[in-house]
Amino acid sequence: MRTGCNWYDSIMFNPRIGCLFEVDDNVTRHLSTELSNEDWRIMVLHYLGLDHIGHVEGPHSLLVRPKLQEMDHIVERIHRGFIAWVRRNK
Repeated sequence: MRTGCNWYDSIMFNPRIGCLFEVDDNVTRHLSTELSNEDWRIMVLHYLGLDHIGHVEGPHSLLVRPKLQEMDHIVERIHRGFIAWVRRNK
């Protein structure tokens, strides 16, 4: 996992919006804890990285594929977490 914009700084940072990945990393950092909590009925996760890449670099940017792959892994984690939550709450 990256920390901040130290990874490939010249492409990942845009002065108008900041780091293209930092917001997503901050959401993901808390994902496991939130999925294991029993105090929610709905969870809203506001991932912005792919949208930022599209607006700043365009839809054909080399950054799109790795970001989509990252989001695939996150959706998989959420799915596994939800299945575990359902099993715990039967």
